[in-house]
Amino acid sequence: MRWDRRSPRSLSITIKDYLDEAGIPYPSDTDIHQAWTWDQFYENAEKLTTKDHVGTNIIMDKGEGLIYALEPFFLEAGAEFVNKDGSSADGYVNSEASVKTMEYLNRFIKNGYANIDPVKDEFLNGKAATLLGGSWNVQDLEKSNLNWGVSYYPVSNDGKAVSPTGDWSAAITKDSKNPEAAKEVLKWFMNTENIASYADTISKPTSRTSAYEHMEGWKEGARALFLWQLQNTGVARPRTPSYSVLSQGFSTAILNVFSGTDPKKELDTVAADFKEDYDTYYKK
Repeated sequence: MRWDRRSPRSLSITIKDYLDEAGIPYPSDTDIHQAWTWDQFYENAEKLTTKDHVGTNIIMDKGEGLIYALEPFFLEAGAEFVNKDGSSADGYVNSEASVKTMEYLNRFIKNGYANIDPVKDEFLNGKAATLLGGSWNVQDLEKSNLNWGVSYYPVSNDGKAVSPTGDWSAAITKDSKNPEAAKEVLKWFMNTENIASYADTISKPTSRTSAYEHMEGWKEGARALFLWQLQNTGVARPRTPSYSVLSQGFSTAILNVFSGTDPKKELDTVAADFKEDYDTYYKK
């Protein structure tokens, strides 16, 4: 049996008091057409940055969290990381649209509106006015004294909306000695009631629509917005056997760009490393 972890759906979380001080209207939590655009997200991050806190936190972590949280920007710009069958990244992850997206994101770091090395719990401690966060943040925020709110993941200036998805998955390996028994265990783990209990406990959406009948608080507020995004704008990360190389390479590239290197050269390296891995291990 194999388990693979990735946190669920993301969106924008704000500290309302900071928006009030900067004279910025709250972004909508009920109408995707009133979500912040890229330009608004950047301009508001600039307005919200003070000597005490940055305008936003865009770095979930310096590993898998980078491709997870930031890939939607690339997709909204019309970029793709790999071709349809997952066999090539050249011309995709290093396309002109990808380079321009990398340059856009780098402006937050370069101009000091976001930190490349966020302090621990930066948003929860009031050191960032906004956060590209996720459902896992809700429970901590509900226990905090912050005057917080949620909105949609920023949309492109022409209105294209994409949000990240991904979570735990379970599978039976091809070498399992008791596949039928393992199948019965997985069926029990993944039944409606168990999925609902697990998801409810850690405040996250579930992939089983039937589970929501057994869960509280998903018809309005932050959880309802998560669910709407999951069902309407959620896009999974690239499907390719060389995903681990792509993910690690992208994380390295974006951190290097945030540190001052050339976006095109970094993304060309990602494409080349992907090709070497795919051609070595998967090309037929």
